[in-house]
Amino acid sequence: MLSSADFGDNYALRGSANSQPMSAAVQGWRLNLSLWLLLAATNVIDVLGTGRAFAIGIGELNPMVDILHATFGMAGIVGVKLFFLTLLFFLLPWVRSWTRALLTFVCSAYIALSFAHIWYLAKLH
Repeated sequence: MLSSADFGDNYALRGSANSQPMSAAVQGWRLNLSLWLLLAATNVIDVLGTGRAFAIGIGELNPMVDILHATFGMAGIVGVKLFFLTLLFFLLPWVRSWTRALLTFVCSAYIALSFAHIWYLAKLH
């Protein structure tokens, strides 16, 4: 059996040899929080890209966002995104396997959208 001495003094000082493994609930919470942070970051990129597109005269492809922008300006878009991200944050403890797969899909879609914003708007300088 291996002991902390087999891994050197640094391993023994960290206490990793005696620490308990992380529970599945903690691992799930960390994964959910990581996905939520990724989604929040890509939503920031989306808002910045949408704002830049509106500033240079490009319309929005999403009709709901176009209506929000026409009615409330960028504050309406930001407000709705903040509302849904906050709601999702408080629902994270209940995100399990199939909802985590859905959250992962949404994150993937927003990553693609973020790259599209960056790629398309970078060419318009």
